[in-house]
Amino acid sequence: MLVLGGYGEGIGLAADDGTIGVIPVDRPSYVVAGRDGKVLYAALERDNAPGGVLAFHPDGSPLAEESSGGEAPCHLALHPGGHWLFTANYGSGTVGVLPVYEDGGLGALHEAIAHIGSGPNPDRQEGPHVHQIVVDPSGRWVLAVDLGIDQVVVYDFADGELSRHGAFECVPGTGPRHLAFSPDGNSAYIVGELDDSLTRCAWDAQTGTLTAEGRLRVLPENVEVENFPAAVLVSPDGRFVYTTNRGHDSIAVVETAPFELRTTVGCGGRWPRDAALSPDGKRLYVANQFSGDVAVFGFDNGIPVAEGEPLAFASATSVLPLR
Repeated sequence: MLVLGGYGEGIGLAADDGTIGVIPVDRPSYVVAGRDGKVLYAALERDNAPGGVLAFHPDGSPLAEESSGGEAPCHLALHPGGHWLFTANYGSGTVGVLPVYEDGGLGALHEAIAHIGSGPNPDRQEGPHVHQIVVDPSGRWVLAVDLGIDQVVVYDFADGELSRHGAFECVPGTGPRHLAFSPDGNSAYIVGELDDSLTRCAWDAQTGTLTAEGRLRVLPENVEVENFPAAVLVSPDGRFVYTTNRGHDSIAVVETAPFELRTTVGCGGRWPRDAALSPDGKRLYVANQFSGDVAVFGFDNGIPVAEGEPLAFASATSVLPLR
């Protein structure tokens, strides 16, 4: 099953035969799964209204809805222990923390932390815009990727409380959007929405610090197009990093050793906003927002290869493979 978020009719539940059931929900921009996949969580990025988080079962039945702790929530992350859910609120530049009950339901917002600052791009970085929230593999650290202030803010997490530990300073004007850890947890890759960049960092889980090791462009040489990279993910063997390019409408394939752009391939649609690997790592799913579909890819030596016809889903903004 694929669980789809978007700005269309609601949450899509795509069965293996290609049929899609829809749960009517207001702008579910991002969806994640609970510990055992029996409960799902959607960020509700409502227009002109406070953001919310919806807990629901895969059959579509709702379980609970609570505040996200800010405006325009666009990303969620569940702590490995399964008892806390973190929210990234783009509009208000805040990070939210919600308790998760044993049945997967949500408690009221526990805390919300506001970022401060700005960046050199006056149109996109007039203030903080938290675009992603990530728990490191150890479960001790929570990283908030803030496009508006060119920082990845690192929080220490213990007993339900976040405390600011430090921040990785991106190159000014990067507009960091998403971060992905390598399978061994020793590296992190940060995609820059505003400058077509991918930054590789060493990650020290003992000290909670990121250290820059390399930086490259996710578009081919001599390609000049208005482009806004979005998703980033790492292959299960750690050999490749994939980013989606909105504008160039491609998937960038980056080798990690050496750290260089190997190629780009078409995304199968327009404006690839999100991407996800199947649980076995053998397929790549790409949510193309403007063409309203989800493209499916296999791999040939690490290079995505299109399989079949894209799955139609209006204004697709996230894709979550459950099996």
